[in-house]
Amino acid sequence: MNPYKQNLAHVGLFINFIQNQKRYSEHTIRAYRVDLNQLLDHLGEEIRIVELTKYDLHEYISIISKSISSKSLSRKIATIKSLFKYLVNENISRVNISNSIKIPKIDKKLPNHLTIDEMKVFFEKTLKVIDISSRDLLVIDLLYSTGIRASECVSIHIDSIDLDKKTIRVEGKGRKTRIVVFGNKTKQNILKYLDGKLIKNNENYLFPSKMKKKKLKNNYITTRTIYNIVKKYIKFVSNNEKLGPHSLRHSFATHLLQNGSDLMAIKDLLGHTSLGSTQIYTHLDTKKMKEIYKKSHPHAK
Repeated sequence: MNPYKQNLAHVGLFINFIQNQKRYSEHTIRAYRVDLNQLLDHLGEEIRIVELTKYDLHEYISIISKSISSKSLSRKIATIKSLFKYLVNENISRVNISNSIKIPKIDKKLPNHLTIDEMKVFFEKTLKVIDISSRDLLVIDLLYSTGIRASECVSIHIDSIDLDKKTIRVEGKGRKTRIVVFGNKTKQNILKYLDGKLIKNNENYLFPSKMKKKKLKNNYITTRTIYNIVKKYIKFVSNNEKLGPHSLRHSFATHLLQNGSDLMAIKDLLGHTSLGSTQIYTHLDTKKMKEIYKKSHPHAK
């Protein structure tokens, strides 16, 4: 087998592993494919992955680092390290040459979000003067009221919604399921959207796609559709062009923190695996923290 075909075979085994054993999301798997295809193109027809040295790998990292952001570089290095760890574990390669490569630390930027007042204006005033479908309204409401990701929103099953308990079972990163809660306003929007509709699809998705199934791997709307919905309506309350679906998730977490919720509760609601991912929200509201400090600490006065 020539080197390129052998490299393709090894990468194929690794992709199957993260897809079936690790149960990574489709979005993550696509990113892995892009990163590994770039590595294979660099190696060409003559170099085998299992014959690479750490110096070859360092040279490759040096080349790609000149044309991409530090965030993209970190992701690509993480992908490469995962590949070589797999190759060693499966006895395809004897030495993990990626051990000497460090993933660069990235300064986390504060997430874009809307203020509580902006969200109030949207739900209490803007909705009265704009034309918005019950589907689009429900999408925006779910993203903000439950803090779910766009990828979690598109794949909601109708059967996973409990209107009496006001909960939804969603499938998050790593295909891990969790329960999110919602209030009466969201319940009303769900009922309004479903009223008079006969949603028929084999998977019983809440937001089925209008495209023919043979063109789609899954018969539900795409995250791009979610993005377009949010961008279309959020502009009525904010001029920030960087706002998107994830901004509503950030708003959900930020507003909970501003109203006194503790980080552990927010962590669970967001489906974060570690508290570190949630702690970024503590940097968003310095004013609130100062108020708590003045009120609670004996040396603050």
